Amino acid sequence: MKSVSLFVNAALLVVATALSAGCHSPDLSTIKPSNPKVAVGIVAAKELTNSPNALTYFQQATHDSFVVFDIRPSDNAEQAKAALTSLANNPNIDSIITEAQYGNFVHELAKKHEKTKFSLIGIGSSPDLPAIRLASLNREYQSFTAGVLLANAGEKNSVGVVVADRRSPDSPEIRGILEGLHYGGSAAVPVVMTLEEVMRPDGLPRLKSIASRFLVLLDPVSQEQLAKLHDSGKWMLSMHNLPNMYPSVAAVPKPFFAEGMKEEVQALLNNSWQGGQTVAVAGPGFFNILRPASFSAKAVELEKAVEEGVQTGSVQPQAYTKPPQSQSASQQRLPDRSPSPSAEAANPPRGTSAQDGSSKAQSQQTPNGNSQQDPTQ
Repeated sequence: MKSVSLFVNAALLVVATALSAGCHSPDLSTIKPSNPKVAVGIVAAKELTNSPNALTYFQQATHDSFVVFDIRPSDNAEQAKAALTSLANNPNIDSIITEAQYGNFVHELAKKHEKTKFSLIGIGSSPDLPAIRLASLNREYQSFTAGVLLANAGEKNSVGVVVADRRSPDSPEIRGILEGLHYGGSAAVPVVMTLEEVMRPDGLPRLKSIASRFLVLLDPVSQEQLAKLHDSGKWMLSMHNLPNMYPSVAAVPKPFFAEGMKEEVQALLNNSWQGGQTVAVAGPGFFNILRPASFSAKAVELEKAVEEGVQTGSVQPQAYTKPPQSQSASQQRLPDRSPSPSAEAANPPRGTSAQDGSSKAQSQQTPNGNSQQDPTQ
């Protein structure tokens, strides 16, 4: 590692007065003070670098004297790419951490700067270069949580799923959605459409014909694609950040950049960082519910308990690979997995979770503001 002396962005020191206490940070006590400093460049949107979690960690890690940061908040992709190039050209930088959306650009930089370690944080493809590592959420668990939400929002026959390219039914995302639906007592099955199919002349009628109130967006979409998906009149639950927002966007991923950054810096300090792989990050949760009215109140409450359950291991998605035998003949409670109140709350009666809030689900508004019966009825 290089011995350097860098300074945290002055703007960080100004905002540091608003830090929130109590956030988790890696244990730096095992690192000897005589160790050389690690110089880390950070490139991300301002709302990520200036989040309370990130600012608290910057202050903590800098105070402990084992890591120094060169922080480059960005307003757009052009600024981010310029900052990444500048950091990569700096021989004093040991590691660069940025958002996964810049994966292709980082891939080209890594070919030219083989001694620099690059960490991508977000949802993306597993890297194939030894200088790049991806820190991401467990996609099966994220999809499982989406499935639980949909089951408890009244989806009983079908769930619309939109993908960039068709994937195996055994892929983590499709498998996770099914497991979540089964956990919630629903025998609904995914109806998959590719973005190419969505954009065809018959794409909109096909979207509207899916007997589901929701579309799950498994892959990134363009503004044009998002506009057409919105025109379907269905709620959208997205597994990626979106280029812009529509009233029909019911849920989006929670940011986990700060958590991923902590994991990557800790790996550098522990000399355990290895490239060419994807590592799982325990984020603050999986989804921000933007339109609670699109779900039942029970679904929103249950989603929080399930997020906690899959993170702690008290809920095991792999135990729900098979659908419930019937919606009417399975009224028993799911087996308890933890004595904690939150885990107990995450165990609804099989077959009733989608129905006991059915009156709410049936009277919920559609994205266009009209109230209608559940289209799966």
